Amino acid sequence: MKKRYFLLLFIFASSFLKAQPTIYINLFGGSEITRDVKTVFVDPGYEAKDSAGNIYTTSVVVTGTLNMNIIGTYNLKYSIPLNIGNATSVFRIVHVVDRIKPVINLVGPNPYYHPQHQQYVDPGVMLNDNYYTDAQMRLPQYFQPDYSKVSNDTPGYYFVIYKLTDPSGNVADSVTRMIIVNERAPGINEVNNSLNFDVYPNPVSDFIYIENKEPNCEMQSLNILDITGKQVLSQNVTKEKITDYKLDIGKLENGIYLLQIETNQGIYLKKILVSR
Repeated sequence: MKKRYFLLLFIFASSFLKAQPTIYINLFGGSEITRDVKTVFVDPGYEAKDSAGNIYTTSVVVTGTLNMNIIGTYNLKYSIPLNIGNATSVFRIVHVVDRIKPVINLVGPNPYYHPQHQQYVDPGVMLNDNYYTDAQMRLPQYFQPDYSKVSNDTPGYYFVIYKLTDPSGNVADSVTRMIIVNERAPGINEVNNSLNFDVYPNPVSDFIYIENKEPNCEMQSLNILDITGKQVLSQNVTKEKITDYKLDIGKLENGIYLLQIETNQGIYLKKILVSR
């Protein structure tokens, strides 16, 4: 009796499975995709059909854990319930990654005046990123400020370069602060970036134009310094051109420079980028 019962059950199950359609699930966008962390996940889509062309897409069940707020690799499973049809489940791998570069923001003035014979203490920076915190990125393998070129004893212009690579390998645009070491207190011959000058274009390829919009301010000389503080171009300003000037920088190589405008009211500084 038991044998006959199990035989009937087997025949019934076999006939049921044979009656079920064979369904094929196709993933749009590929079985492996990459998405940015802290964004909303939108599935590229999928379809499910049998060999006769009948659509079963609405019957597809998607399961799996996916956290778009945490970097990692996740698996999604696409399947059809057994009571609807015979189907082989398919899987999609989702890589949640960080591809946005961090940003370095200077704290304090730039340029920064530093008295001679005093220990240099950097004003600091803020490190901003879409995923990592400031503290996470300050580890020495990620944040590399270079204070080595600043001299406490020798007056002059120095540059601190800040470089940052976040733990995901995204490289920030480097930021430069100019340090002015001087034995005198700031006065008329020191930096006065409150002066009203228009300097354009920037980036520049051949000529840079300087418009003096400051009443009673007379330009006296123009100097270009490279990233090490070395003077690479100098031009005295004649009496006829104390308000507007066209400076030829065509012989300078591509890179970052500092335009130094000496006036009767102080020195105006402007970072320029030579790019061709």
